[in-house]
Amino acid sequence: MLRTLIPNLDDELQKLRQVAPAGFILGFNYSFRGPEMMITEYPEDWQAEYEDRNYVMGDPVLMWLAVNSGAKRWSAIRLPDVRGIMERAERAGLRYGAAISTKKGRKRSFCTLARSDRELTDEEIAVVQSKFEVWCEFTTNRAALTDKEIDVLRLLRDGVSQREIAARLKISEATVKQRTSGATSKLGASNRLHAVAIAMSRGYLD
Repeated sequence: MLRTLIPNLDDELQKLRQVAPAGFILGFNYSFRGPEMMITEYPEDWQAEYEDRNYVMGDPVLMWLAVNSGAKRWSAIRLPDVRGIMERAERAGLRYGAAISTKKGRKRSFCTLARSDRELTDEEIAVVQSKFEVWCEFTTNRAALTDKEIDVLRLLRDGVSQREIAARLKISEATVKQRTSGATSKLGASNRLHAVAIAMSRGYLD
């Protein structure tokens, strides 16, 4: 689903791998059930250990992410680690890292990045944080679609012609075309039908 929400996702993930060669996690729209959408590229052995030993209970990075917005290196997170999770992560090759968290409305999303060789630079963290904020907009805020663009997509969904849409909304056909084009671009769709399908799948037209 994230590939329909975030433009050029595969290219963006490749760039993340260069910044965080030891792995990363992207988690969007977190609730008590967990994130709605998530990508994790931490080592499989570490993922298995984390789940088997239920490290989610007591992970200082996760605790920081749950209540803070912004970005912080793991080494600067001053929360108790009574289970020694960070030491175990280091043994798994996740020695240095950064945590990024943002909240849009009631939805919190997070990103963690890991390296084995050095701390992430301020510039690397800032670049990822900036991109992550944009990705969160795509996943939580209707991809920046305007109400007028949503109105046009709803009518297209209902099989209304461009001419009839213009009549119903009391706008020109050129304006209908402009709004359709804008929505198609924002959704990363190939055409108007694809835009409608994406918008429906995300619940934008409910």
